[in-house]
Amino acid sequence: MTKKVAIGPQERIINFVIDLLNSSQPIDYSRYLDEEEWGDERTFRRMRALVNQVWEFRNQTPLFEIVDDHGRPKQRGEGRFVKLVDKSLQTGRAERMAVMPSFMQMLQTLKGTILAEEFQPLYKSWYSHLSRKEKRHFDRTEKKFYCFSKGTKRYDLPGRSEALEEVYDALLKEQALRVEVSIKNEMVERVILPLSLVMFNTGLYLLAKFKDQETDKIYSFAIESFASALSIRGDHFEYPADFDPANQFEGDFGFFRSTSEPIKVTLEYDSKSWVSGYLRERRWTGNEAFKCVGTLEIFEMEVTDLREVTSWVLPLCDQCRIVGPKELKDAVKNKILAIADRNEIGLVTEAD
Repeated sequence: MTKKVAIGPQERIINFVIDLLNSSQPIDYSRYLDEEEWGDERTFRRMRALVNQVWEFRNQTPLFEIVDDHGRPKQRGEGRFVKLVDKSLQTGRAERMAVMPSFMQMLQTLKGTILAEEFQPLYKSWYSHLSRKEKRHFDRTEKKFYCFSKGTKRYDLPGRSEALEEVYDALLKEQALRVEVSIKNEMVERVILPLSLVMFNTGLYLLAKFKDQETDKIYSFAIESFASALSIRGDHFEYPADFDPANQFEGDFGFFRSTSEPIKVTLEYDSKSWVSGYLRERRWTGNEAFKCVGTLEIFEMEVTDLREVTSWVLPLCDQCRIVGPKELKDAVKNKILAIADRNEIGLVTEAD
């Protein structure tokens, strides 16, 4: 009699992904939920979602989608099958899995957290099953695709990793989240409906609505602002079909939005200065415009808030002139005076 050998959760999720990539038809993932072999259905679902999320973050498109038994996008209460979003992903094993080393780099912001700890065994187990030739290939791949950043916020601090875990759980299950959060320097408890976890610069932010609010306004919360978070089991909500996180930042320079009226920022500088290349070679708000007047270049963009623009433009001011708006000029002036005063730097003014 052949002894049945149970496989671990990491091997099972790897088999799931490989089966999916090898299949030309939607596959029923219920066979992967055998508790005798899997051990924990919740773990499988979370690992499946994590693989899809990281793949989407790395490739700008999800790996797979949940569908009904006819391969149609899932409706509420349906969706036992999964299919590849892009059939072109069905390539050789080495090519289709080449992105895996980059997964860990893309998740470096989550280093030390529960989520990162769950993904690490998956990566190690997958890597251990590669052939010697494949390992050489992927070792090189990991060096060729590298993500480097400084000043990344820490989410492995006491309480923060657990809060992030609850946020992630509530997002996947589309259920309410009870948080203790600082609002206007006061710690309050609120129930929110999480919509999207956004990575901006070196930190994570949650887009959400307050439960039972009468408007459609979306609020943003820095993850570190949560003193505690608890995914409310069974308290599900209807995820808005028309919600798109990209729309929340249209015309924004940074993460803040304080007015519906656009504010025009205008800078003037020598067209041969380093400022010209710096501004032209990057995407800012998507509505930026350039024009030349003789040897001068004029940069214009419309924003919805000036708070982050102030800090951004300050290092440019030795090479450019702020034409407008006046509020930006005043904000930069006040910041320079405050820096000089704090550091006991004497400034020569026109009055002197």
